[in-house]
Amino acid sequence: MNDADFYIGKPIRSLQTMLRVIAAADEAIPQVVPDGIYGPDTEAAVTAFQARHDLPPTGEADQATWNRVVDAYLKLGSFVLPIEALRIRWQPQQSIDAGEENLHLFPIQAMLAALPTRYCNLSAPPIDGAHGAASVAAVRQLQTLCGLPANGSVDQTTWDHLCKLYALASGDGDVVRL
Repeated sequence: MNDADFYIGKPIRSLQTMLRVIAAADEAIPQVVPDGIYGPDTEAAVTAFQARHDLPPTGEADQATWNRVVDAYLKLGSFVLPIEALRIRWQPQQSIDAGEENLHLFPIQAMLAALPTRYCNLSAPPIDGAHGAASVAAVRQLQTLCGLPANGSVDQTTWDHLCKLYALASGDGDVVRL
């Protein structure tokens, strides 16, 4: 089940979740727990939101209030919600082999280029979207380090190992280049 499925057919929980995100950015809106019950806390949050957004402060989530809440939530979402993880979609049995050009290679090569700051036995390839000799060599080094067959091709298994190693090397993004 994905997150969207959790809210389908649950307008009160959806409203509460959006108000909670809005309240994280606006202290005038009280926090509400998304429990699916339109109780006094939800009514207070709706009333505060309405007052803050030039709507009649009735405490009822009418269509105008709903639309304004959705708009405010969408504007704030990119600032307060977790960012979607990068997912490279692989076809079954797909791989990127030596000599190929592929848009997937740009993030792959960027991640490979960052790893030598933490792993001295890896080399950084150029970030050019082409799986040339330097890129193939960097992938082989990664595959050897991870105990994979060192064929230089990038497939789902190699991508998974690269993501895990990159996450270990980069931490929370505050890692200082050595």
